[in-house]
Amino acid sequence: MILGIDEVGRGPWAGPLVVGAVVLGGGLIEGLTDSKKLSKKRREELDVVIRETAAAYGLGWVHADEIDEVGLSEALRLATKRAVEQIKAPYHEIIIDGTINFLANTTKGNYVTTMKKADLLVPSVSAASIIAKVA
Repeated sequence: MILGIDEVGRGPWAGPLVVGAVVLGGGLIEGLTDSKKLSKKRREELDVVIRETAAAYGLGWVHADEIDEVGLSEALRLATKRAVEQIKAPYHEIIIDGTINFLANTTKGNYVTTMKKADLLVPSVSAASIIAKVA
């Protein structure tokens, strides 16, 4: 049981930052991949399937005014914590897309593996990427 985490909205100059967190729970969802490789229509279709079949999912939001107040690095940590707090299903590992452990200074920090291209390689991270982008 892997808790996959990915963010969207890090690059735009305005708008919210959203972190998705998903535990698939052994369910196989056909077509999961990096959300940037999917059409808008396909992302929306998969979003419905993920939300209906995943063991748990969460979305952590940090809006533009909060980003301005705390900075992007802290906003990423805050959004990640908010997403993970919504997960009530059990998991044994956390995989975050990228190279930064946004949970490093929390009780969950020791369970995190960071991985480049995890949104392409790990189904639960792909699912997190998709629900965050659709949100």
